[in-house]
Amino acid sequence: MATRFKAIIPKTAELDAKPFIEAAKKTIDFADKQFAKTYKTWKHKPDFKTVIEEKRSAIIGSTTTTGEGSRDNPYPFITKGTKVRYATMTPDFIAKTKPRIIGSGRGRGGLAFVDTRRPKPGIKAREFEEEVFKKTEPVFIKATNKAMRIFVKKSGHQL
Repeated sequence: MATRFKAIIPKTAELDAKPFIEAAKKTIDFADKQFAKTYKTWKHKPDFKTVIEEKRSAIIGSTTTTGEGSRDNPYPFITKGTKVRYATMTPDFIAKTKPRIIGSGRGRGGLAFVDTRRPKPGIKAREFEEEVFKKTEPVFIKATNKAMRIFVKKSGHQL
């Protein structure tokens, strides 16, 4: 007895990457909102730049803060931490953020003075990127699975 196989031939229409670009956009927007929670109570809010690149073999999305870090943009110092600091804070100082916690509270106190002759232990890294990644990964998986189903259906390879 012979076995017969039927070939699944894809449609000849040009396939586009639009579903995957939409998945990247949804993921980056979600990550951007998570980062916004980390500085929502700050006076000097950092600027974030979102980029989605379409390359031949990949779609790359990113959201990054701009600048090196300064008094007006302390975000890089807070998220990555520092080895030393020269700022002395007021005795009632309470930081607005905590390591590995997505959010920003009211905090208390502030800068008393800066003395470069007396270095102090650095700022403890908040590691926001790692926590945002954990929260964003399920959104990415869900969005790319949906994009894959759309792509497969349009290609004619859906089983």
